[in-house]
Amino acid sequence: MKQIFYVILIILLAGCNSNNNTTASDATIQKVSERKIESTFPFSEAEKVEIISYTYPKYSDIANKDNYDIVNGKIAFNESIIIDRVLLDDKYTNALFNILYTKSCPENYSVADCYRPAHRMIFYDKKHNIIAYLEVCLQCIGYRISPGFTKTEALCDTKMNELETFFKSVGIKHFTDF
Repeated sequence: MKQIFYVILIILLAGCNSNNNTTASDATIQKVSERKIESTFPFSEAEKVEIISYTYPKYSDIANKDNYDIVNGKIAFNESIIIDRVLLDDKYTNALFNILYTKSCPENYSVADCYRPAHRMIFYDKKHNIIAYLEVCLQCIGYRISPGFTKTEALCDTKMNELETFFKSVGIKHFTDF
């Protein structure tokens, strides 16, 4: 009888251990998900978040430093190239935060050599000044962030696919194929 009890106990313990294994990626997800929106800049200081889509008229504009500097709460960005503009409500702001900060990317992923961004997330303070931005190239898995932006763990193809789906869900219609 004792032997049967020990066999059952060993089986139960082995079953519990196999269900509770923690892989390196699980640990990373847990660490990443510990971030809170109220303490992660720029979300912590943003009064509003806007998503824009655009197309640069010339490829050389992508490298133009003036398209990325924030001076006096503004970006020296030619607004005539903007195609879509969507202001996020709190629900969508939280969803964007979750995509960027609570999910982990696989350890091995690649980024393409190209960089043709078409989307930017812009963060505004209470005075409607720009405090930060995140620009992404969904196809290349590349991005640029403004100074001070709390870096995400990574922006891999999985997260870029989620961002594309998210952009579509909030009403962004312009996406590039090149």
